[in-house]
Amino acid sequence: YKEMLLKNPNAGYNSQWNPRRVWLTAIKESNSRLHIQGKAKDHDDVAELLKRLNLSRVFKGVRLQRNSLVKDKKLGLKVIQFSLACKVNH
Repeated sequence: YKEMLLKNPNAGYNSQWNPRRVWLTAIKESNSRLHIQGKAKDHDDVAELLKRLNLSRVFKGVRLQRNSLVKDKKLGLKVIQFSLACKVNH
């Protein structure tokens, strides 16, 4: 991780990030492929989640499949709805 940061200081995670700004609405696993759907407060939160999953040894090939700004009826707020897929190393 330290070596990676020396090459690219922006590659690291944000230590100030609040993970409560992201919530998962569906998780499916099939044949070591994981599909996650969720919502986030903003695009930066989705980006931070992707970065952290990519830095993990458990998740490989994390790819954002979709993200869009939607109005959450329960919250009455605009949020980012997203889906992503990756491989899971068990």
